[in-house]
Amino acid sequence: MVARTYFIPLMAIVAAAYAVFMIAFTWHQMIDVFQLSDPTGLFGFLMQVGGFVSNLCVILIAALFLLPLTTGKTNPIPHKTASLIFGIKLLEGLSLSPCAVGFGDAFCGFWWVILSMVTSPLLISITLIFLFSSDKKALVHTGKAIVGGVLLAGIMTFFILTPKNADACMTLVEVTDRAACLEKFALRDNDVTLCRQIEFRSTRFNCLYNVARDTESPAICEEIVDPEGTMIAAYETPAASTRDLCYYLLGFKMHNHGMCQKVNDEKMRSTCMNGAGTPEQKRRLF
Repeated sequence: MVARTYFIPLMAIVAAAYAVFMIAFTWHQMIDVFQLSDPTGLFGFLMQVGGFVSNLCVILIAALFLLPLTTGKTNPIPHKTASLIFGIKLLEGLSLSPCAVGFGDAFCGFWWVILSMVTSPLLISITLIFLFSSDKKALVHTGKAIVGGVLLAGIMTFFILTPKNADACMTLVEVTDRAACLEKFALRDNDVTLCRQIEFRSTRFNCLYNVARDTESPAICEEIVDPEGTMIAAYETPAASTRDLCYYLLGFKMHNHGMCQKVNDEKMRSTCMNGAGTPEQKRRLF
């Protein structure tokens, strides 16, 4: 009885507050997803959109659970359902606590990402099942309205924010956002000219490498080079390493020892020469 009176309402308040915080904190990342400036692709889309919708579900259930307590009306949310939803959300938040209090390294949010991949679809599923299976018509109508509203908002956001061509990427302010957006169109169309327009070096090199791989164009590998005197950060990959990888992969893919010979790293070159085979093998395989 005490749990129903005090503990579950407290869970509702904390879970809803956490959900509101996460929506505010990840809002820019949501925009990045729709602007194609999130380099994580489909994973990022599912992660961000799924997290946003699951947070909305928690806020909705918390509101439906707490409002009757202030008016004295019958609570439409079963305590077990409320406890399950709020408990899952609080568990998710707990996994992020090392980052929030400054403990852990750069991977302190790793378990939060893993857990969110499970909790987000679970929370959405539980909420929808509850809303659509309720014997209260008002809740069913509420569920339908929410699903329709979220879908409509998603479609409208896509048409408003998502670039429809590479030229639209140039309207993005941040250089990293422009780079990620241009790379999406370059890889979609295997268009090396778009790769060359990317200002951010690591993204440009990655784009050139992927287009060279997909189109089997060794000449593109030669473009993975830093002008003389370029200063790169310690955490960035040297151009020579990405260029070696480009030739290494093409050597295997094209069964071409000539590609392998262009690899500067001795161990990689030796592995490539031993494993590349011959063009005749390529014709038989492909």
